[in-house]
Amino acid sequence: MYSTKCASLQARRILLCPCDVDRNRQVVLTEIVRVGYVKVVQEQIRFRSPLPPDDLRAALAAVVEPTAWPPPLIFKLSGGGIVSRVMESPETDHPFFGRVDDEKIRIARASRRGQVTPFQPIVLIAVSATADGSRLEVKLRPHREAVSLSGLFMIAGLTMIGAAIPALLSGDSLGVIAIFIGLIFMIFPKWRERLSFRTDRDDAVQALCAALPLQVET
Repeated sequence: MYSTKCASLQARRILLCPCDVDRNRQVVLTEIVRVGYVKVVQEQIRFRSPLPPDDLRAALAAVVEPTAWPPPLIFKLSGGGIVSRVMESPETDHPFFGRVDDEKIRIARASRRGQVTPFQPIVLIAVSATADGSRLEVKLRPHREAVSLSGLFMIAGLTMIGAAIPALLSGDSLGVIAIFIGLIFMIFPKWRERLSFRTDRDDAVQALCAALPLQVET
């Protein structure tokens, strides 16, 4: 295992420790991609490793709990009585779960609680050979079903605001309250999604850097 404090991501910039040399700063490539029927924000980071591709896949497979893919989202009743959706994580001591195949590597950060936020990044890794080892193209994006939920909240918020406008024009104070609640429906889920994704992607990159000898490609 390598350094456990290899990465710290801040907004759209990433401060990465390549585990064995000085830290350096690298811009993360951010793009909008279509996954099924939704569009998601995807971040891409490129690494180099001294391990050849086969050895790199073997090293990664050793820290990944094999599971079916994609991981399902399940409904959970929180302590406060609120029903939420979470990504199901297997009970494992490995830092990741997912699939490590010859052609595709699809993993996610594991949780000892058996459940993780639906905005936990899905990590897609492509490995190619180089003269001195391997190149990893790491793409991180949210679960496509989790992203679609923000659209539903957006529609609910707009509907609530639209229904509250007549009350507001007639001088009813309840219209102001309804519009405020509608704005919360529109803003809070998206804000929570972004905050959760940014926090969890940091953890995922740290765990990846801790499991493999990696250096960010500049």
